[in-house]
Amino acid sequence: MKGRFILVAATDSAFLAVLEETLANTPYELLLATSGQQAIDYVELLKARIYLVVIDLDLPGVSGLHVIWRLVTRKRPKPLKIIAAIAAKAPLLKHVVKELGVDVVEQNSTPVRVLRRTILSILKSRPQGKASSATAGV
Repeated sequence: MKGRFILVAATDSAFLAVLEETLANTPYELLLATSGQQAIDYVELLKARIYLVVIDLDLPGVSGLHVIWRLVTRKRPKPLKIIAAIAAKAPLLKHVVKELGVDVVEQNSTPVRVLRRTILSILKSRPQGKASSATAGV
């Protein structure tokens, strides 16, 4: 695996479909993790080559919050952007995640266009560099 990656850690098929469509034309390879442990494994394997993580906090096994904690507390040569998808009825969790410096979207109530705009805005703010144009469904 070469290039730069966007890691999507989620299990909701509708949410995944929106993310795949949004990220299809970006110069990043897409990695799909369906559990918190799989997301951690990708991060350990690819280290600084992951630029953006979009994560559902309700993952099986290791929680999305634990994954975020691991991501924000490890030393990285370049900043990592994280978007967390949270259930609308979790205001305290939303506050905690925001305090960790993570962008938050409410998974069931955020319109698709807002989610797309948030992701594309983060990707546009990244300095131009080499990135692979292949998309990988893992």
